[in-house]
Amino acid sequence: MKQVLESPQLSTSDQPDKTLRAWAAYLTPLFNAIGFRLNRCFPKDGSEGLNAYTVATRPAAPDGTIIYVSDGAAGANFQGRAGGAWVNLG
Repeated sequence: MKQVLESPQLSTSDQPDKTLRAWAAYLTPLFNAIGFRLNRCFPKDGSEGLNAYTVATRPAAPDGTIIYVSDGAAGANFQGRAGGAWVNLG
């Protein structure tokens, strides 16, 4: 898969039509690539929701895991795993 530029230098011009065409020429394949990647990351049935747990049933999971805690205190329903511990995300 082709790497996406992180800091593209897009042209600007005093001719709006020319500038718009240049941006469109850059953005159209970029959006196609983003769509292509997203379509391969998420389930086709739309079931990409978070797994729900209670405080007592939170799993032993690798760092970077995000879960929904149904009985979490206010501001503690979304939790992430960091440094081997669950931290509140909001």
